[in-house]
Amino acid sequence: MLRKCEVLIPMIAGMILFQLGESLEVGGLSRASAQELASAGGAQTLADGVLTVVAPNIDINEGVVYPREFPGLTPKNYSPKHVPDAATLAGQTTGVTRYRDIWQLEFAFKELRYLEVKLPLPDGNSQSAGVWYMVYRVRNLDQHLSFPANDANGEVTPNSATRLADLDPSILPGRFFPAFQLDGWVEDLNGDYVRRGYRDRVLPSAIPQIAAAEKMTGRLRDNVEMAREDLAASDASQEFWGVATWLDVDPRINFASVAVQGLSNAFRSEKFDESAKPEVKTLQINFWRPGDSDLESSRFRLGIAFEDENPDRQRQLVQKYQLPGPELVIDRMQSQTGAPTRLGYVEANFNVETKASAVAQELDNGTVPEAVAAFLAKIDSAGADDLTVATTAPGSRWLVTGANGQTWTIGLQPLTWQFNGEKFEFVGPLDHFWDFRYIH
Repeated sequence: MLRKCEVLIPMIAGMILFQLGESLEVGGLSRASAQELASAGGAQTLADGVLTVVAPNIDINEGVVYPREFPGLTPKNYSPKHVPDAATLAGQTTGVTRYRDIWQLEFAFKELRYLEVKLPLPDGNSQSAGVWYMVYRVRNLDQHLSFPANDANGEVTPNSATRLADLDPSILPGRFFPAFQLDGWVEDLNGDYVRRGYRDRVLPSAIPQIAAAEKMTGRLRDNVEMAREDLAASDASQEFWGVATWLDVDPRINFASVAVQGLSNAFRSEKFDESAKPEVKTLQINFWRPGDSDLESSRFRLGIAFEDENPDRQRQLVQKYQLPGPELVIDRMQSQTGAPTRLGYVEANFNVETKASAVAQELDNGTVPEAVAAFLAKIDSAGADDLTVATTAPGSRWLVTGANGQTWTIGLQPLTWQFNGEKFEFVGPLDHFWDFRYIH
């Protein structure tokens, strides 16, 4: 399910249309015209349009694995005679905080577009095909996250300016294996919207035709060629340009989103099941266009067709773009200092029709929801018995206490929207956001 928008800045109501030649930067998101990039010495010369730049956005919690059980490991807890308890297998694997290096690339893109191209047939002839495509650029800014330990005392200090080449090689730093999922919604004869999903296709013969349409003078890569590049050997002065392509897309789609994976090695796996697939850090980019099927004359615009008044229209936008709702954030309170330690997240499962969360209602009623209890049992198994809950702010904040006095705070955190009475209140920019998900 959708989660975790890390960039939260005040929402600019409605679609913001940028005139060519303008440049704007807001909260790590910058837009510049193709002419500006060319005049600034960029490696590519582009056709008219706006290039949107999404800066790397690494949360330190993405690299910290707080104490939890090791899957498949059940060490015997005993007190040896000749070594301290901490030297046993149980002592070395209980209450251990682990760290993993996190890398993330800068990603820039142009608007979603459509082009009629010629594709080869097995008999040597060619046929016309309509291709949806999105030109993009990736760069390594060498601003990655590592956790070097002090040689003297072993203390770990996060370093958010680590070079890509200096990260743990086992996490494949410098390899961008792009995956693009295009989702759109089509209105049927009954006025209901039906989802259409498309994975990107590698179309080598379409690349030169797209490059010509975009007036690109440098190299344009398909996703296979992009995966061969070693970005660890590059720096911010080197640009890697590619294009994602889709075939057989329903031309009636007016609301579309593109999910991009491979820009980071960050992931989540909160289900504590060895067979569970992890949720991968994903960039979702949203587009819309006026309602007609003339794709060549009707360009997609970045963002959503914002609705500020009609709750039903707001609900439809939330569903069409799969905008993630509020989630529960769980922190452990340290007994000595009272300082919180972030443990993880649990779905709040808001129903957009009833505008209610059964999980939040259980907490308000003094009951610990099953999902929260299971989460705490895995993270803090020693203190997660006989849980009680007290409401500190109805509908948004709670305090959970275990049998041994261990306490946790649970807060409701909005990601892209929250309820304000009968209406949806949108939070942060909706043209793009970061999320954690598994794409089937």
